[in-house]
Amino acid sequence: MNQLMQRSQQFVNTVLVVLALLASSVSADDYAGAESCKSCHSNEYADWQASDHYRAMAMPSELTVLGQFDGSTLSHDDTQTQFLTEDGSYWLQTTDQNGNAIRYEVVYTFGHYPLQQYVVKVSESRYQVTTLAWDSRLPEEGGQQWFNSHPEANEVIEHSDPLHWTGTYFNWNTQCVGCHATNVEKNYDVRRNEFATTFSEINVSCESCHSPSANHVRSALSGEKPLVRPANMASEVQWQFASDHHTAMPMNSMPESSELNVCADCHSRHVDLGADNQLPRFEDRAAIRLATQPLYHADGQLLEETFVMGSFLQSKMHAAGVTCSNCHNPHSGKLVAAVNATCAQCHSPAKFEQTEHTLHSILTDSAPQCVDCHMPATTYMGVDDRRDHSFRIPRPDLTVSHELPNACQSCHEDTPARDLSQFLASQLPQQVVGDQTVDRILARFEGTLSAQDFVALTTDERVPAMQRAMLLSSAPNTNSERALYVQLLTGEHPGVVKLGAIEGLSQLPINIRYAGLMSCLDDEYASVRFACASGLVGALNFGIPSQDRERITHGLNAVLAAYRSDYDSPSSATLVGTLELDRGNVPAAKLAFQQALRVSPGHSAALLNLSSIARQEANVTDALRYATEALSYWPNDPAAWYSLGMAEVLNEGYLAAETPLRKASSIAPTNLDFSLAYILILQRNGKIVAAQTELARIMALYPNSGELQQLSIELSSS
Repeated sequence: MNQLMQRSQQFVNTVLVVLALLASSVSADDYAGAESCKSCHSNEYADWQASDHYRAMAMPSELTVLGQFDGSTLSHDDTQTQFLTEDGSYWLQTTDQNGNAIRYEVVYTFGHYPLQQYVVKVSESRYQVTTLAWDSRLPEEGGQQWFNSHPEANEVIEHSDPLHWTGTYFNWNTQCVGCHATNVEKNYDVRRNEFATTFSEINVSCESCHSPSANHVRSALSGEKPLVRPANMASEVQWQFASDHHTAMPMNSMPESSELNVCADCHSRHVDLGADNQLPRFEDRAAIRLATQPLYHADGQLLEETFVMGSFLQSKMHAAGVTCSNCHNPHSGKLVAAVNATCAQCHSPAKFEQTEHTLHSILTDSAPQCVDCHMPATTYMGVDDRRDHSFRIPRPDLTVSHELPNACQSCHEDTPARDLSQFLASQLPQQVVGDQTVDRILARFEGTLSAQDFVALTTDERVPAMQRAMLLSSAPNTNSERALYVQLLTGEHPGVVKLGAIEGLSQLPINIRYAGLMSCLDDEYASVRFACASGLVGALNFGIPSQDRERITHGLNAVLAAYRSDYDSPSSATLVGTLELDRGNVPAAKLAFQQALRVSPGHSAALLNLSSIARQEANVTDALRYATEALSYWPNDPAAWYSLGMAEVLNEGYLAAETPLRKASSIAPTNLDFSLAYILILQRNGKIVAAQTELARIMALYPNSGELQQLSIELSSS
């Protein structure tokens, strides 16, 4: 532990921390470049050159290109691509959507291990990241070959599909370069739908984390005291083993201005607020996605690629004050010691690296490491294993009860989860099985958590902030719960806790959530203000006090400006459309949805919103057209089938509506709206027995639904 503190202190001494940064705009002249750091920070510079950050992106050359551009070919998506080298340049030769031969020049390498992707130029302003990648692992690991890194690599992805590598989701300008280079300016021209993207340095260099450093360099050269962005904060917390405790405990609290504010920009799934990226607090630059479905499993385990932070905020380690640089060298990105030795900084091997704890022999070469049980890996892009940073206890019992994954079956894949659960219970009879907070989160989602436990968990500052947010993300059930949500919104609580409360309140009707959300419209965190304004937009359609209307409109305009600054993203354009629609500005909503389709022609949410608007306007032609177009891209989308069915109803094609509404209900069998629409069209078409059968099925899921009970009475009298 003393070594950890000394190492952290040595680093922090090289970086003088300030608690606030200048929030003024930054120009390229403010960036000095990594080379200017080398003379004073040679050790850190050398570590950085060995990092993934250093290799995040590079110009293609014999030194940087790992793939074999020697005429090798790869068959994929019913086509074949050849990898070529000509006159020192690297090329992909493939076919376009019409089957014609086309060549793309490689302009950048992207990453290096365990795979390397390539950025190709598809127009003067638009670059794409290919899903055809080089597996840079060793041959004995299955590497040293070309492969398709797309998750659905075994499916044919058509050129028209938004998930094709030439589509928006693999656009380098929009999706990728921001976290692979330094001082990135996207420079998207919405009128021309083109980019003029620039960056100061081609990789993730010093100033990506430490802020523009031209003034720092000038101050250092002149002998003044230089100032830089907050960085390594590990030494700010002192840790100590108590005589009767096997886990080190913090002796003081973590300062708010921690390195997490820097790392989270790229190591999280979030909504960018369009703010100055030099603002010190992450919550003022972005709103992190909560660790809830569909990005995560129901208990918060890693599911989609979410880049660490959402998982880490669930952990007891984060709640105790652990930060990134306690485990990772901030410049090389590598662990500060061997895997188990890194853990042993705070977790005594005398207690935890023993057979009694691991339930595995520790004397064999195959003995599992700490991370195998407490940080199970999920594989993305075919070969890239990412570990879950929520640091949880294996729970095969939750696999039995909730079909959730468990770390034990990462190795014991042929052993049934029930057997593993029984084994753990027999070996550890005196211990509480797992983290009971997880059980209570699941109980909350299932509606079985007691009010007493709910209050205790959501107000306990020892419970990790993200777990509190997960609990709050479901709608409050009672007046006392709503009062609790408001209490949390108006108190001094972490921003993510407030985001969870806002998400929960926003599921209530606007007249019920109105007062609660108004209470946080001027919150200290920009992310909270944005979420509140978004949740209040529907109130503008009602007769509210003029002062409230002015405050909501002011907040909403800030939200819309942020999303419009990201108009090359179809998701941002769709959010603008949704907000404009909620406040009754249908023309503006249509323009926003059309912008989403302009940058991503198959964007489902935009197409279905336009179909819904057309139905409201009794425009049968557009209602059918947009719904049909959505299905051409997403044939298994239940919302698209529902939209087509409702468009047919508008067209008085009641028999034609039956099939799409049946498909919507069968694809999403728990969706009450889809099932109701199907029952009503069956009733309209005189198919009473079929309607009663579907009603019985859905009533089993929603036995207390007054709407279903009334419908049952109507069908019984038909």
